Amino acid sequence: MNLVYGLITPTVSLLIGVIYAIVLIYSIFIIVKNEKSINALLWLIFALFIPFFGSLIYIARHFLYNKKNNFELNN
Repeated sequence: MNLVYGLITPTVSLLIGVIYAIVLIYSIFIIVKNEKSINALLWLIFALFIPFFGSLIYIARHFLYNKKNNFELNN
């Protein structure tokens, strides 16, 4: 039987792990690049201790904030 926990195969588990690692590394890069000291620390803690969702929330916030600022600058 090639199933882990009945539904997820090892290949799917590996794919999920790789996607999580990419999202986490990308969010850490953006946090360190754009945030100031205490905000960076708080976002890093949030991204590391709330797996996947912390990183996704920061990435979404980053892109929405940049889109809003670009829209305001153009108008």
